[in-house]
Amino acid sequence: MSGFVPVPAPRSTIERIGGGVELTIPSRRNYVMAAFFIIWLGGWFMGEREAIRAIFFENKSLDDGHTAFMAFWLIGWTAGGIGVLLAVLWNIAGRERVRFSSDEIMLRKEIYGVGFGRRYDPSRVGNLRVVETSGFPRAFGRRAWGVSAAPLAFDYGAQTVHFGAGIDAAEATQVVAKIVAAAPNLRVSAA
Repeated sequence: MSGFVPVPAPRSTIERIGGGVELTIPSRRNYVMAAFFIIWLGGWFMGEREAIRAIFFENKSLDDGHTAFMAFWLIGWTAGGIGVLLAVLWNIAGRERVRFSSDEIMLRKEIYGVGFGRRYDPSRVGNLRVVETSGFPRAFGRRAWGVSAAPLAFDYGAQTVHFGAGIDAAEATQVVAKIVAAAPNLRVSAA
């Protein structure tokens, strides 16, 4: 019957691996925000270039207050530009890989295969669940910037670990069921 909203497909993919599953979740894409940041980076680059020229190529003494201020400013400006560049790359090519196996639980964030991760002892993990994510409306919240609250969580000792920021609560419920089916040794009730 026409007129219905199309049923969305899952954003995540789940693969069986020896003794468990590996979940891949792409980052939320916001190409309008990415385009804005790319244009912003063009202006950022001009400021970066001028600051470097002023500090290193204008033959001013290092005790000059102007040069000291420009050096301090350049450090902050560079850090901000790197942060925005990483946000653009995460928006375009970021993904979260999650592995649940009998040997480890691994959460890894990567951009073009480069990233960082954490490993957890599966015998210390419990209460895998979907959690409520709230905040600003989509247009004004972190989601507009390509970042979302994570609807999946588990307890690890006295800490709650959140993951799965690229999916909604409905898909998170399906993911929990698939993880539990593939990794039956996982304790799902409170530890």
